[in-house]
Amino acid sequence: MMEQPRIIVIAGATSPTGHAIARRFAESGDSLALFSRDAEKLTNLSKEIGLPSSRFLTAAYDFRLAESAHQAAQTIQAHFSRCDVLINLIGGWIGGKTIEAFQTEDYATMLEQHFWTTLHLVRAFLPLLRLSNRGRVLVISSPSASLPPAKSAPYAIAKAAQETLLLSLAQELKSTSITANILRVSAIDTQGERQKEHSDQTASWVTPEEIAETIYFLCSEAANLINGARIPLYGSP
Repeated sequence: MMEQPRIIVIAGATSPTGHAIARRFAESGDSLALFSRDAEKLTNLSKEIGLPSSRFLTAAYDFRLAESAHQAAQTIQAHFSRCDVLINLIGGWIGGKTIEAFQTEDYATMLEQHFWTTLHLVRAFLPLLRLSNRGRVLVISSPSASLPPAKSAPYAIAKAAQETLLLSLAQELKSTSITANILRVSAIDTQGERQKEHSDQTASWVTPEEIAETIYFLCSEAANLINGARIPLYGSP
């Protein structure tokens, strides 16, 4: 008997990494729910993916708001009845100043984008993930979460908070069929610069396609025992 297509939910799907992940799962016959704040970019992405409506859903939401996450989960429940994979790619970066020079709003913005979006999504989608035979929760983080560089405090603090949430969730999910894992990326090479000019600087860069392949593996049956892991996608530290 063939397995049912998995239901893949991607928040922040209109980034280059989101495109690559969506394409990878679509090629494997899975169903996609793609979310972003930008409705126009979602429309363009839906044309690129080209899946039938029975296997595809897009909607514009702002997951900094808890209510938006719950509305998205209700949409998924009505359209697909469950969620097998929840991937949060939402984020941004504020840096380049000393701790005393950053404004309080800078810290709040980073926490909203990285920590609060993840918390809202996890809370809203866990009931649907529990309906899956092999649930997955995945986020993209950074080595800055545990090795924060100078002039990057808001971002590093927000990533550390996001990782703490995922690691705590992984412990709570130990006796279930759901896993929660973190991919750590130092820089994403969206322009093929690593291939054009290999250097010490570009050696640790990762492409969206490499991230997509890693996530695809973590969602496979072979990765059932990988839970609460920080997976480095930047070579040697």
